[in-house]
Amino acid sequence: MNKELKTYGDLKSLSEVAAKAFTGQSDPYKQKLVYKLLSITKTGDKTEFMNVLLHAANARKEEVSSLMKELEKYQENLRTKEFYDIAHAIAIGIMSTYKEKKKQEE
Repeated sequence: MNKELKTYGDLKSLSEVAAKAFTGQSDPYKQKLVYKLLSITKTGDKTEFMNVLLHAANARKEEVSSLMKELEKYQENLRTKEFYDIAHAIAIGIMSTYKEKKKQEE
């Protein structure tokens, strides 16, 4: 199934689904994952990007079913220049779940 990526809303929705999928993971894990995904995005290796994302998602099982369904809609788009938009939306979604550290009172 091919869905055209036309609006900011599509990317926002993808970002929100990615956030939901990785909310329960630790910040160091998510930071490492985002760093790896962004490094792969920079090289343009779409296959490796999906391999890393699917590997990470496999550990989450139930939590990522919605992410996998959403990605399936954009499978054809991953072969185009829209790959970068999709990859960045996923990374931003994961990054949005980082926990803010509370400042310790002195």
